[in-house]
Amino acid sequence: MLSGVCKITGLPISLLTMNDTISHDGIIESIEPRCVHVRIVQSSACASCKVSSHCASSESKEKIIDVYDSPLADRLKVGDRVRVTIAEGKAWLAMLWAFGLPLVIVLAILIGGDQMGSDENTNILLALGAMAIYYMCLWLVKRFISRQITFEIEAL
Repeated sequence: MLSGVCKITGLPISLLTMNDTISHDGIIESIEPRCVHVRIVQSSACASCKVSSHCASSESKEKIIDVYDSPLADRLKVGDRVRVTIAEGKAWLAMLWAFGLPLVIVLAILIGGDQMGSDENTNILLALGAMAIYYMCLWLVKRFISRQITFEIEAL
């Protein structure tokens, strides 16, 4: 796997390889029998800037990634540095389910309601209700989704 250093921020970055994977370095938070919880720091390009404390646009977020059924789980321990990877296609699939389909549903309801002469407020309420139903359904099938969108882990 290729890695490099960002010329702007000086932070190490992981580049896409021929396998088209997306990776983040992290630290193991906890280990369960079938799941390894990895903490990664997702930061914007300006989060590591020397003047970021004086700027309102810099941000950095910690996220926990769950890696299920890793063959390395028995060799890892809490505090180990690891790299979490996901195939780019699976990442796009996750974004489609999380953002793409909801956008299509909202637009279809808003445009369809407008074409049928429905009130704007009614269309907005229908769109919000459809989003609530969509995300509840997504939550109900999260086990299926977790089998489709899988992360891999490698020790550093």
